[in-house]
Amino acid sequence: MQATPPTNDPHPLLVHASVEDLHQLVSRLRADGDPLPPSVAWQAGYALHLHGSFNEAAEVYASADETADDPIGRALLRAGQSATAWARGDAEASRQLADIALDLATECDDQRALGYAWVAQALTAALEGDRDANQRAYRRALDHASRGHDQHLTTRIHNNLGSLMNEEGRHREALTHLTAAVSLAEEIGHLPLLALTTFNWAETTLRLGLLDEARTAFDDAHRIWQDLGSPLIAIAALGEAETHRIRGAAAQAAAHYREAIELGQVHDNQQAVIPAIAGLARVTVLDDPKGAERLLDEAMDRPAALGHVAVVLAAGWVALCRGRHERAAELGRRAESEAGHRRDSRGLAEALELLALCEDGPQARGRLDEAAMIWERTESALDQACNLVLRARIDGDREGEEHERARLRALGVREGHVRIAGPLMAIGDPEPPAVKIHLLGGFTVQVDGRAVASSQWQSRKARELVKVLADRAGRPVTREELCDLLWSGADSTTRNRLSVLLSTVRKLLDPRRQHAADHFMYSDRDVVRLDLAHVVVDAADFESRARYALDRAAADAPDALGLLEDAAERYSGTYLEEDPDLPWAEPTREALRSTYRQVQWEIAELLSRPPHSHRAVPWLVGMLADDPYDERAHGRLVRLLTADGRHGEARRYYRYYCERMAELNVEPVALADLR
Repeated sequence: MQATPPTNDPHPLLVHASVEDLHQLVSRLRADGDPLPPSVAWQAGYALHLHGSFNEAAEVYASADETADDPIGRALLRAGQSATAWARGDAEASRQLADIALDLATECDDQRALGYAWVAQALTAALEGDRDANQRAYRRALDHASRGHDQHLTTRIHNNLGSLMNEEGRHREALTHLTAAVSLAEEIGHLPLLALTTFNWAETTLRLGLLDEARTAFDDAHRIWQDLGSPLIAIAALGEAETHRIRGAAAQAAAHYREAIELGQVHDNQQAVIPAIAGLARVTVLDDPKGAERLLDEAMDRPAALGHVAVVLAAGWVALCRGRHERAAELGRRAESEAGHRRDSRGLAEALELLALCEDGPQARGRLDEAAMIWERTESALDQACNLVLRARIDGDREGEEHERARLRALGVREGHVRIAGPLMAIGDPEPPAVKIHLLGGFTVQVDGRAVASSQWQSRKARELVKVLADRAGRPVTREELCDLLWSGADSTTRNRLSVLLSTVRKLLDPRRQHAADHFMYSDRDVVRLDLAHVVVDAADFESRARYALDRAAADAPDALGLLEDAAERYSGTYLEEDPDLPWAEPTREALRSTYRQVQWEIAELLSRPPHSHRAVPWLVGMLADDPYDERAHGRLVRLLTADGRHGEARRYYRYYCERMAELNVEPVALADLR
C-alpha cells in the first residue's frame, strides 16, 4: 500500500464518520496484516482519538510501518501517540513521544507536522503542570498552523487555548478563543471538533455563571457525540454533572458523574474519570460518607492528571463537612500548593476558601479576601456571590449573607447545596428553622440547619414515611393508608411497625427532646400528619408563593414580577427526583413542574416588554434547558435575540429549534416567520 501524504484539508474520515464507521475502515486497512504507512496510521488513529477512542487509537498507531520512508507521516504519528498518552494520563510516555515528534518535524520542516508536534508539546507541558511551557508551545503551534493554512489544526488550537484559559480562570479570554473555534468547526463541517468546541464553550459559560446556557450547549455536544457513537460522550456527561452540582441538584449530578466514570473507564479516558470521581464524592457525601472517602482515595492513587487539584479539593471539602478540620486543612494546603504550581487560579481560590473555613480570626478573613480578588478576575458571578456569603458569615452580617444567598438563587443555585460537600454545606444556613424538609431537587431533612445523614435514619422505611407525610403537606394520612404505602397492607404487624417508625422519626426530628411529642408530627389512633406550623416543607412553600404570585400577575399588579421571581427561586429542582418511580409522588411532581413553567413563562412575558426585553432571554433559555421541545419558548427566544441585534445567537438557537422539531417529525417555522 502506498503512503498517502497528509494534506491541509481534513480527511473525509475525520469529518463525518461515526466510531463504528472508523472501526470498519481500520479493519479493512489492516485486513492483510501488513503494517500501515505512517501517514495512514496517523489519520485513522487521530480520527479515533478525536472521538475519544484512545485505546483503539493507540492500537492503530502501533500498527504503523516504522521502516517507511515517510518523515512527515512519522512526525505526525509520534505527535498523535503523544496526545493519546496525554489523554490516558501517562506523562512519561507523552513527554518522550512529544520530544521525538518535534525532532522529526523539525528535521522535515513541514508546517503541519510542526504544528501537531507543538500541540503535543503543549499537552505534555499541561500534564506536567508547566503552564508557561504550555502557552509557549500553543503559540508556536498556532503560528505553524497559520503558515500552513490548516483550518482544522487552527480550530483545535483555539479550542485547546480556550480550555487552558478556563483552567486558569481567564474565562472571557477563553470565550473569545472558543467562539472562534466553534465558528471554524461549523465552517469546515468537522463534527467531532464541533462537539468538542461546543463542550468547551459550555464549560466557559458555566464558569461565568450562565447555568442554563451551559446546560443547552452541553446538550448540543452530548447529542453530536451520541450520533457519532463517540466515547467522548463521557466528558459531556461530566459537563452536565458539573452543571447540576453547581446548581445544587445532587441526585442528577450523581447520575451524570456515574455515567462519565463508566464511559470513561471503558476507553481509559482519565481526563473524564478523575474529575468525575471527585464530583461524585462531593454529591454523595451525605448519603454515603465512607463511600465518598473511598472514591477520593481511589482517585488520588491514580497517576497525576489535570484533574488532580479538583480531587484534593473534593477530599478537603468532604473532610470539612464531616467535621475533620485538621485533615481538611492539610488537604487545603496541598491543594493551594498544587494549584499555584499549575497556575490554576480557580483551584487556588477554592483552596483559600477551604483553608479559611478551617481557621478563625483575621487569617481566615484574609484568605477569603484573597480568594475574592481571584474570583473578581475570573468574572465568575456565582463564585463571587458564594465568597460574599462566606465573608458575611465570618463578619456576622446576617443581612448581607441573605442578600448574597438571594443573588445565588437568582443565578440558578438552589437549596440542594445542603447535600453537596462544599462551602455552603460547611457553613450551613444562617437562621435555620428547627426542621426543614427538602423535596425539590432531592430529599433531605435538616434539623437545626444540619442535614440528616443516611446513617442517622436507622431504616429506609423511616425516610419513606417522612416523604409521604411531607408530600401531604400537613394534611392527615390514615394509619391504614400509610401501612399500605409502606408495606402493601395493613395488619397488626404493620401497625406495630408503623408505631416504631413514628417513634424513630420523632427522635430524629427532635434529638434533644426539647419539645412535646406532637410538636413536629401529630398522631392519634387513626391519622398522622406533619405540623407545618413547626416544620418547613420546601415544596409547599414554593406552591404557596407561586400561586400568590400568579394571582398577582393575572391582576396586572405592580409587584407581580418581584413575587414571581421570588417564587421561581424556591423551585430547587424536580420533586423527589431520586424517586422517579414512586406512583403516589407523580401527581405532585407534575403539578409542581407545571406551576413552575407557568411562573417562568409569566416572568418571560413581563420581561419581554421594553425596556427589559434582554432580561427575558435567560428565563427562556432556562425553559428550553428543562424542556427542549417547547416551541413557544423557542419562538419567543429567537425573536427577542433578533430584536436585540444578537443575530449569531439567534441563528444558533434557531438551529437548535430545528433539530428538536426534527426529532418530533414536526416542520419548523421558517426563521423569517419567527422574527
